[in-house]
Amino acid sequence: MRATLPKLLLLSTSFLFTNCSSYVAPESVVDKMARFKSQHTNINPVPAIALWKVTKPNSKTVKRMPKVHGKKPSPKTLYFTALYKQHSEFKSYMNDTEENTLNHCPAFHNTFIKIKKPYSTSAATKKDISKSKVISLSIDAPLYSLPIDNMTRTISSAIKVKMASPDVINKAIEAHTTRTLLELKEFCDTGTSENYYNFANVITHVQNNKAAFHREKESSMKSLLKTTVYSNLAILKNLDQVAVKGRFPASSNKKSPETLQDVDNALEVNWAASYFDSL
Repeated sequence: MRATLPKLLLLSTSFLFTNCSSYVAPESVVDKMARFKSQHTNINPVPAIALWKVTKPNSKTVKRMPKVHGKKPSPKTLYFTALYKQHSEFKSYMNDTEENTLNHCPAFHNTFIKIKKPYSTSAATKKDISKSKVISLSIDAPLYSLPIDNMTRTISSAIKVKMASPDVINKAIEAHTTRTLLELKEFCDTGTSENYYNFANVITHVQNNKAAFHREKESSMKSLLKTTVYSNLAILKNLDQVAVKGRFPASSNKKSPETLQDVDNALEVNWAASYFDSL
C-alpha cells in the first residue's frame, strides 16, 4: 500500500490538471444572444430614409397632445395597431391582395378583431399611381428608399441609371407590403419582432433623454425614421401624393395615410406630425 500511495496521488493530480486544462466555461447569456443574432436575419428591414428639408416647427403651431382617458394601450399594442393599419394602406396599392392578408393574431386577438373589419374595407379600395406625379418627387423622397431586389438596390438607384418605371415602383411596394405582413405574422405568433425591439429602444431613449430629444428635433426625427412605423408613414405620405385622386366610398372617411397620433402621444413627440406634414 505504501508503494502504491504515491502513484495514486500522482494519478489523481494528473487527472485534475487534465480536466482543468480542458474545462470550458458555460456559455453566458450574452454569448448566446450574440450567436443567435448572427444567425438571425430581420425579415422586414427598415429602409434607410434621409431626413428631408423642412422648416423647423414653430412651438406655437405644434398641436397639443390630447388627454388620454382610461387605460393607456401598451407599447406593443400601439406598435401592432399602427403596423396593421399601415399594411392595410400599402395593400390598397396592390392588384392582388388575397394572399397578402393577416387572417388571425393570437398575441393581439382582441385588438385584431376590433380593427380588422374597417381596415380590410379600406384596403379593398384600389389606388393607382400617377406616372406624371412620380416624376415630380425629388430623388431623395422616402418612397424611393424602397428596395427593388433583395435589399441591394433601391428605386432611387434605379432612377439614377434611368432604369426605373412604374412597374419597378409597383414591385417595390408589393415586396415591402409582403415583408410587412411577414413581420405582422411573426409579431402575432411570438408577441414581438426585431423591429419592435428597435421601437422599444426609442421609447426608452426618449424617456431617459426627454429634454434633449425634444430640443434636438432634427436628430430625434432621424431616430424615429429608423423605426418601422415612422418609416412607413413617410413612404405612405409620398404614395398619397402620387396616387391618382378618384372617387372613394362614402364609408372611407379616414385620412390617408393615417397619422401616428397615438404613438406620438405615447412618445410625447407631438411635434413630429409637422415634419410629415411638410413632405
